[in-house]
Amino acid sequence: MTKKRGGIYHYRFMFEGEIQRGSCFTGDKRAADKIEAARKTELAMGKVGIGRKKKTPTFEDYALNVFMPDVRINKTKHFTVTYYQNSINHLLKSPLAPKRLDEIATTDVTAHKGRMLKDDFSISTINGSLRALKRLLNVACEAEVIQKVIKIAFLDGANIRDFVLREADEAEYLAACEPLWRDVATNILDMGFRPEELHQLSWPQIHGDSITIYKGKGDGSRRTVEITQRVLDILTKRGLFDETLREHPHWVFPAATKVGHIDHSSTKKQHADAVQALREVKARRAGMVVEEFDFWFVPYSLRHTFCTKLAETGIDAPALMYICGHKNLATTMKYIHLAAVAVNSRLREARLKIQVQKVGTNFDQEEITTKESG
Repeated sequence: MTKKRGGIYHYRFMFEGEIQRGSCFTGDKRAADKIEAARKTELAMGKVGIGRKKKTPTFEDYALNVFMPDVRINKTKHFTVTYYQNSINHLLKSPLAPKRLDEIATTDVTAHKGRMLKDDFSISTINGSLRALKRLLNVACEAEVIQKVIKIAFLDGANIRDFVLREADEAEYLAACEPLWRDVATNILDMGFRPEELHQLSWPQIHGDSITIYKGKGDGSRRTVEITQRVLDILTKRGLFDETLREHPHWVFPAATKVGHIDHSSTKKQHADAVQALREVKARRAGMVVEEFDFWFVPYSLRHTFCTKLAETGIDAPALMYICGHKNLATTMKYIHLAAVAVNSRLREARLKIQVQKVGTNFDQEEITTKESG
């Protein structure tokens, strides 16, 4: 059977229990029917290598020879490539690796999740590998390597970033941080930079009373933000006025890593230790056992805290987008978690303005009426 899609006919029929489909490369119905008939004849005659469906590659073969090379070519950001590489490495250690792509079932995905949970991987890491798997299968489907993509269910309970650190908790959290992470965390809370933007911050990016981010996660990342007094004190302590640091792109937050500066792996434990210390304090105050006290947040929550507090000041949307390093407002809105009290406060202010405008309009109208009658 042939059907026309987008001006071109395509054939679709069953042969030995398998669906055969493809393009006829023509918009003429008669020619398309002849091409379909020829295709059926080829299959029936069993011509070796002519029009036969290629054997579906295994997950390991497709991941290493097709998917990851494509990621390295098309994904320009090092962080994105690393993310996919780490996720694929987890999948290659699972029962999925030797499976053909069209043989992968939901039971195989469940087994992969179970193995990673047993090995004490975080839910965020497991979900990251599942996203990479879903992306790989979608790419294979678009390339017609497989006919469909199985449904992949993610685990609940991953780290949620939409946590806003209260003023009272902020001081105690920073006090519990080790000096290096305290400086970085303070910069996130005061400037709203992404953690990775601060990881690779260099002295030439600092110009007097502002910091310029030249390259970041998205297209809107380039921005210049004025520093606060608290950040100025930190930068001064770290050598802001040492001119020798500006001769080369020395890092503001150097560390003994391969890249020479701090990264997620070198700071996540410092953050976790600080949160745990604050959690213990809050649990004691509440008279609860620490293990039963629900209090946790990830480093990125500090950026959400900054964006939320900035939005509560009533700053206009374009300025908020720029400072946050976003290209569109929809992304910025994901970072804002206004409390009901703040929302109602804004509502009251808006209603007062409307009332004042109405009163002013009435006065103007009365004045005009009086002049006309006079």
